Amino acid sequence: MPRSLGWRLVLALTGSLIVLLGVSGFLALELHRKHLYGMLEENALDLGETILSSAHYSMLENDRRSLEEILGSIGRRENVIALRLIDARGGVRFSKSPDEVGRQSDPNAPVCVGCHSGQTVRAPATLRDGLELYAAKDGRSALGLGVPVLNARECSEAPCHVHPPEQRVLGMLDIELSTAALEKNLESARSQFTLLAFFTLLGSAGVVGFLAWRIVHRPLHRVLLGIRRLAAGDLSYRLPRTDVGEVSELSDAMNDMSARLENAQGELEDWARTLETKVAEKTRELERTRDQMVFTEKMASLGKLAAVVAHEINNPLAGILVYTKLVRRRLAKLPPDVPGLEDTDANLATIETETARCGDIVRNLLLFSRRSETSRQPADLHTILRRALRLLQHQAELAGVKTSLEFGSLPEVICDAPEIQQAFLAVLMNALEAMPDGGTLTVRTRAEADQITIEIADTGLGIPPDQRPRIFEPFFSTKSEGKGTGLGLAVTYGIVTRHHGRIDFESEMGRGTVFRIVIPVSETADTTVDRVREVATS
Repeated sequence: MPRSLGWRLVLALTGSLIVLLGVSGFLALELHRKHLYGMLEENALDLGETILSSAHYSMLENDRRSLEEILGSIGRRENVIALRLIDARGGVRFSKSPDEVGRQSDPNAPVCVGCHSGQTVRAPATLRDGLELYAAKDGRSALGLGVPVLNARECSEAPCHVHPPEQRVLGMLDIELSTAALEKNLESARSQFTLLAFFTLLGSAGVVGFLAWRIVHRPLHRVLLGIRRLAAGDLSYRLPRTDVGEVSELSDAMNDMSARLENAQGELEDWARTLETKVAEKTRELERTRDQMVFTEKMASLGKLAAVVAHEINNPLAGILVYTKLVRRRLAKLPPDVPGLEDTDANLATIETETARCGDIVRNLLLFSRRSETSRQPADLHTILRRALRLLQHQAELAGVKTSLEFGSLPEVICDAPEIQQAFLAVLMNALEAMPDGGTLTVRTRAEADQITIEIADTGLGIPPDQRPRIFEPFFSTKSEGKGTGLGLAVTYGIVTRHHGRIDFESEMGRGTVFRIVIPVSETADTTVDRVREVATS
């Protein structure tokens, strides 16, 4: 039974019916109870008004005998537990129980608490304010009503027993009504509803059980039998379509699955034939991954070699440059008619220029292979960008390039400001050189979560697709020979990764290029990640 969907459906629906019937029964009984108590309260209010109107003339005439007869006849009713007439000083002037006459009423009684709760005694504003439901001394539930006897004009002006007009309340009529009949009615209604709910639940469970067996259990067992035959290898078996709705759709799905399984058996042979091709594709992917790892190792070795070579040839280059300048100064002091003087000076000028260019390459190599710790302080990237743009302002004006700044609100960044400025300068110079016939240079900044994005966009020629994978390689340049070392973007990549950021680009031929630099506001990368990035940079 616990594994049967039909039985679980029966139990679930039966349980739901129990809950729904219980909740609806509780709400119905509660509404019935409120209705009965509302009727009892209305009867109590009508009784109070009836007593006051019946006894009004007797109290006005001070006819005590007539008043007692009226109150006594009402007090003899079966549902009246107590009936008292209390004067303004709290004395009981009349009571259904004769032993209470002449005594002082209890101000802490349930009916009196509402008027005696404060320092001063206040009369109920309406008759309904004097209603109070409480438990009597014998444990029975009772409804109390306190009806104030007000000082009417004809009473205060009567010659027989004049009351001062400022005395508003002359006394109180205290009525206690039994709720036994009401409780009995509620108990009878509760029993009847329970019996009705039981038979309703029993009949509903039977109907639900039959429907579950007819609509769910039997069709599903037919489908289960078909599944077992398919699992046993009988792929030609098909389920008959004898049902409607979801079960029919399930049968169609089973039949479709059987057909697909038959086709799958034939396709397995084709897969076996194409497996070799797929293995070859995966092998090529592994080879590409291996080549990338080899390239990373080569770059690391190249970085170490660049550092060694730069340090080894820097001093000789400086010496050649110094001695070349000294020789040119001495040649300048010789007479101009010395044979071959002009050609010698031109050759020395070429040596000086090329040596200086070699020195620039060496300095870029040192920057490319630099691994020393730098000083990082909070800095404003907008200030750094404006400083870099100011250095290139003259070059931009000569090239006819307009500059557009779209700066967002940025926090300060922990960075090495000179290094970041060098990275910005490299990207900005590339953007200017990509627009030889003029264009627009756009610099955008924005803050996102804990990182800052700087976009440098040009409207230049764009980067050819075959050159894009190598754009950050050292010594790779798209410029003509002699106009670039190919280290600008490589150095920029190293600076950005040393700041735990990243750099990427988007380019479209004929429409320009956008370089995107992302720098975190605070550094959180550990040393292991730093070493991996440094290897990739090298």
